Amino acid sequence: TNHPNADFYFDRDVKGVRDFFRKRLNILVDTWPSWEEAMEDAKEEDEVAASTTASATVLRTGVIDGLKGEDNALLLAAHEEFRTAGCDGEGRERDEDEEDSEDEDEE
Repeated sequence: TNHPNADFYFDRDVKGVRDFFRKRLNILVDTWPSWEEAMEDAKEEDEVAASTTASATVLRTGVIDGLKGEDNALLLAAHEEFRTAGCDGEGRERDEDEEDSEDEDEE
């Protein structure tokens, strides 16, 4: 995507695929992606990958970029406490009845 003539090569390759389908398979392709559409999709994928990578880094190292040491330790301790307390996803402690019904659902 950083090549100076990437859009030219993209259009050339799309035309080649369209021609192949038309000549060999007798399929007329009416719509095809433009360079701009492909780059928008690639940008969205990069953003998702970057957010996933950041999460993986936090899980692996326990360090959150941009936080001071004390703030980072406090945040990690709060998450660990939340995780071990058996809270539901909204910060409330789960009732034993809820846990029992979840166990039954798994069986």
